[in-house]
Amino acid sequence: MRAVVCDRLGDPSVLKIEERPIPEPGPTDIVIKVGAAAVNFPDVLTVSGDYQHKPELPFIPGMEGAAARAQQPPAADVAYCQAMADLYQRYVIGSSGTGSFGTP
Repeated sequence: MRAVVCDRLGDPSVLKIEERPIPEPGPTDIVIKVGAAAVNFPDVLTVSGDYQHKPELPFIPGMEGAAARAQQPPAADVAYCQAMADLYQRYVIGSSGTGSFGTP
C-alpha cells in the first residue's frame, strides 16, 4: 500500500510517498481502510516538529479522516473505532481498547 511518510522534520515538502505492507491486526484489533484523510494544521505542526505530540521518525502523519472496516477478527467486538494517527496511508489498525465502542 502507499503511505505518506515523514522521515525528517520540516515543511510539508519533506513528506514522501512510500510503499508499505498492510498492517497485521492483533486478536482484538480491526483493519480500517482509509477512504480520505484531511490535511489540517496539527498535521503541519507535527511534520515541522512544533506539535505537542512528537512521534519518532519516521512516522506517518494524519489525524483526521474517513474510513470503513476492512477486516475484523472475531475477538474484536467493535462497532466503531477511531484511529487518532497514521491516516495518510490506505490501511490502519484500530484497537478495540482505545477510541472504540463495542457492540451491545
